[in-house]
Amino acid sequence: MNGQQYVRAFIAIELPGAVRRGLWEIGRSLQSGPIRTIKWVPESNMHLTLKFLGDVPVSQIPEITSTMQNVASSIRPLNLHVTGPGAFPGPSRPRVIWAGLGGDTETLVLLATAIDAALSELGYPRETRPFTPHLTLARVRPEAPAIETRNLGERLQSARLPGKLEFVADGLTLMKSVLRPEGASYFRLSTADFHS
Repeated sequence: MNGQQYVRAFIAIELPGAVRRGLWEIGRSLQSGPIRTIKWVPESNMHLTLKFLGDVPVSQIPEITSTMQNVASSIRPLNLHVTGPGAFPGPSRPRVIWAGLGGDTETLVLLATAIDAALSELGYPRETRPFTPHLTLARVRPEAPAIETRNLGERLQSARLPGKLEFVADGLTLMKSVLRPEGASYFRLSTADFHS
């Protein structure tokens, strides 16, 4: 790679601790025994991903940050709240367990679209699917037994929020992801505040 250094990176909205704890509680309520074929997101790693970038040249981080700041400067802080859990592609065959979002989601979608468009000018491919606001709680491994995924889907239908999980999103964060055998660790590279 011609001596160039790279980091695995993504753009996200960070979540307050109380919201991360509430999401972890939802995840805990869905767990039933030691399920090794379902990978739950640690509380400390929960965030709202807006754009996954993949391997980014370290030398390009200032340019990505500047692009983030340009987009963020036209957005006011967003009032968001967690609406409850669901699954992709659906509860009968869950592959990704998530919590939905309500509130200023139209602006959130516009924000994700603007980031996608701005970063395409730096050579990052445009997303092929429309942005769906969600917070990932777990990923179901392909080898998960059908009975486990079916039981998980049934528990999803009756899952409830542990109280109101509301927050104000006031900026963007460029995050570095370091993959380790025990899971990923995330580190803040730069931030961009919304217009107040």
